[in-house]
Amino acid sequence: MKTKLIAVSLFTVFTLTIGCKNTKKETIKEQTEITTETESEENKESIRVEIEALKKQPGQTAADISEVEKKVSEIRDRFLKAVEAEGYVHPYKPEVAVVFTPSLMSFNGDDKEGFLIAPTWGLAPEGMKKMMDSWMEQTKSHFTGEEFFKKNFNWFLVPHELGHFIQGTQKVKDINYNDLWAGELYANKVAVAFWLQQGMEKELKKFVTETTKVMKLLGSPAPEGADEKKFFNENYQMLGQDPTKYGYYQFLLYKEAYDQRVNLKKIVQN
Repeated sequence: MKTKLIAVSLFTVFTLTIGCKNTKKETIKEQTEITTETESEENKESIRVEIEALKKQPGQTAADISEVEKKVSEIRDRFLKAVEAEGYVHPYKPEVAVVFTPSLMSFNGDDKEGFLIAPTWGLAPEGMKKMMDSWMEQTKSHFTGEEFFKKNFNWFLVPHELGHFIQGTQKVKDINYNDLWAGELYANKVAVAFWLQQGMEKELKKFVTETTKVMKLLGSPAPEGADEKKFFNENYQMLGQDPTKYGYYQFLLYKEAYDQRVNLKKIVQN
């Protein structure tokens, strides 16, 4: 049966396997997919089934879900209102699903329906919690590991993932969709522009200051003298197998976006 190509779906997957019982290695990936209408419907149904199953995970309390769902939904609504005011017409409101998956914070969807998937600290593997605690201790951060996790995955990365939603539902100029660095930088610029527009400059500066300290702690995984962007694009899958290596680039790109800040109107209408 002939089906019509309908969507470009972009989503970021940041996998941390430390402390997970499942020994299968997951990788981070950002990919552009052209899906058929039939495939799109099957994918959405599969996601819904998975989300309902994950909601029943042991240890995931109603309080965990309610707190994160309320916060992420509120940021999503503020974001959509803000970009609408700058001329962006979104095709739908992504549904918030609070479950703990290897992808942690992600957007998964097409031009008709999508999910903003957010994690809870309560279900984070112990190894991940210890890693976050260690980062905060070594950098003498103002955050605890839990505060850092929530600030990253339940605050900054919400408009970041909605930036990927914009990428997937409108043509963004000056972005080569095979350039993973450019795609991540764009999503971070969206997040930075949004939080600045919301009057959160002090809080954003504090957050980026802390992530930059972690970045310096982790150190670049690229060989000495190598081009960071080229190394990132050429070794994306390999980097995703090590949260410290990918974490370095994630936080580097936060800083790049913060240093290159532009207003929300410009970034949305790019």
